[in-house]
Formats: sequence, structure tokens, C-alpha cells
Amino acid sequence: MMRSRRWAVVAQLAVMCSAVAGCSSTTSTTSPTSTTSAVSATSTTSAAEPGLLFPDQAVLPVMVYVNGVVYDLAETPARQIVNMGQSSLPYAGPPVVTEHGLLAATGAGYDATLVLYPADGSDPVVLAHGVGSFALSEDGSRLAWAEPFQGPSGDAVETTRLVEADFPSGRVIHSTTFLGFNLLDSPTPRGFADVVAYVGDNVLVMTGDGAAATAAVWMPDADRVTMALGYGTAVTGNARGGRVVLSQGDGSCGEIVSIAADGSVVPLGDGLGNDAAVICWASEAATFSPDGSIIASAGTDGESGPPILLLRSSSDGRELARVSIPGFSGGYFQPYSIEWLDNETLVLLATEGSTASWVLPWSIYRCDTQALACDLAQSIAFSPTGFYQVALVTAP
Repeated sequence: MMRSRRWAVVAQLAVMCSAVAGCSSTTSTTSPTSTTSAVSATSTTSAAEPGLLFPDQAVLPVMVYVNGVVYDLAETPARQIVNMGQSSLPYAGPPVVTEHGLLAATGAGYDATLVLYPADGSDPVVLAHGVGSFALSEDGSRLAWAEPFQGPSGDAVETTRLVEADFPSGRVIHSTTFLGFNLLDSPTPRGFADVVAYVGDNVLVMTGDGAAATAAVWMPDADRVTMALGYGTAVTGNARGGRVVLSQGDGSCGEIVSIAADGSVVPLGDGLGNDAAVICWASEAATFSPDGSIIASAGTDGESGPPILLLRSSSDGRELARVSIPGFSGGYFQPYSIEWLDNETLVLLATEGSTASWVLPWSIYRCDTQALACDLAQSIAFSPTGFYQVALVTAP
């Protein structure tokens, strides 16, 4: 989604903020599809003063989720877009801005409620319950989600219902029950699956857990899930033209692959990791540019090196540049997500601190891929008390 389209949506969302209960901790129940208490489950929050939350605020064309509230940093002070009424996001991930409004998962764990906060000012609409993960197609017309089910205590059966629906109506188009793969090192198939991203008309999913995690391709039209043998945890933040980034086996080194309509996976070039000295430490948060030509990822230049932004060609994995990320004080550097503003500019959300403490400084860096420079654009004065309390709002 390019900047002009994104901020036409933001302007609508700003109107929505003053018109619906999505900007408070309560919601209307006048419609059977409007949000109920499930939307504001887990805990209620109050919006922090933007001037305190974003010290010396810069004007950035991004939206950020902090402690239950979505803020628009394109204005000073930052405008509150939606108060989701809970401090942490569920595992399903950050909100997504669309031309129809803000799509978000509320609730906790793998039992989230998928909600659309409409841009026209109408009541928030519940699209699905029991959601573990979701993804929106690149053109914004289709929505996929996973509904994991764990059997009763002692029951080894675990299944996941994969669902594809029209967006924004939520009308279900396809559904598949995933029972797991028969793996040699796992006598009992695990039917757990997470939706990661659309790849053309297919959907990239992650199945299993830990060392047994395996990437797979769900083909909604064919009602089939195909294993991507040899690939483990997905490291891609999006997909472009049938291409995604997958990790090699159980490692962290990202590899560009092409996923065909029949679900087959074909490597396109060298791994996303740097040369042997870096050992793939900079493959996190891999995200394609809007035109699909570049993949940006982040991490450290080697196991103990300084933080860098890694730019690679999406056609063959060839390294284009390593860009230093300033302000690193020697703590633990963790990239969280990358959002492209246009084909030359991106923002990176990252934390720095100790893995033993939640008191982590959160920072948004703005990077120019032509000038090969990254600058600290905005610090966030918030110390999380748990997972998933800070995130960049994404776009399909």
C-alpha cells in the first residue's frame, strides 16, 4: 500500500475516532455483528498523553500500537485512532490498515476476536471468533484466518480450521480442516497451523511447533495443504509476486522462494543471510518493497556485531547493501517489524535492552535505501510488562 492510499484511509479513520466507540473502552451492542465485551477482553486501557509517550515527536507517516491504543504519528501531537481496550495484542499480530478501516485481532492468546473498525464511522464489526492468526490478501479483497483447536486434556488430537472469507463482508468462501503431516520424527501428527501471508491465491501457513515446525501452503480452492519440505519458521513480513522468505530448516537464515499455484516451492537464489561472517544474523523482519524489487531485513552484523539493515535483491538474494543502525549502546538488539513508506524509504521498529528485563527502549528508525542511511526518527517512552504491547500498524 503506497503512502497516498494509506493516508486517505487514515483520514477516514480519524473521523471514525470521534464518531464510534472504538476510541473508548466500551462499544455499542445495537447490532448483532457489532462488537461486544469480547472486543475489550483481557484488560482495559486509557490512552497516554502523546507528548509523554512520543517525546520530541517527529512527523512520520506511520501508525503505531502502544498499550492498547493506535496512534497516527503523521500529526503532532499524535492522533488517537482507536482504543482497543486491552494492553496487549493476541498472538494473531498487529492491526492492519485497509481502505475499509482498521482490521485488528482483540482478546488473548490463540482465541482472538477479529474485528473491523470501519472507516465510515459505523460500529465495529466482529468477523470471526477463536482466531489464532490472520492475513489479508495483497489486493485487500480476501481474508484468511486460522482457528486452532486443542482436544480435551489427554487427547492427542489437535486440529486447525483454515478459513478464507470475502473482505470486508466476512462471508466465508472456503474452509479446510488441517489434521497435520505424518512426519518420521513425530509419531502423532500435529494439526496446528498459523496463517502467515497470502502468496497469490494461496496462503502460506506454519505448521507444528519448535524444531518440528514446517512451512506449508494452503490452497483454498483445492481444499489442500502442501508441506514445504526443508523449510521451517517463516521470516517473511509480506509476499510479492509469488515470492516469500522462508527459513532454512530450523535455522534463522532466510531464503527467497517462489510459491507456484500448485503449492510447489522453488528457491530463487542464495540465502538471505550475509556472508559466512554474518551467519544469517540479519534476516529478521524480512519485508518486500512495494514494487517487489528489494527485501529489507535487520539484525546484527555477525553474532556480536552492530545492528544493521540488510538490503537484498528479491530476484536472486544478491546483497545490495548493509546500512548501519545508529544509537546502539551494546545491549540486546531485536528488530520487530519493517514497513515500507515507498520504494526508497522504510521504517523499522526495534527494541534494545536485556533479554532478562521487560524494560526495553522502543525506537522507530527511518531508513533511506538510496542514501543508505538510517536515523532514529522516534523513541517511544513506554516500558512493556509483557509480550505484544508495541507494534507498527501494517498494510497488505
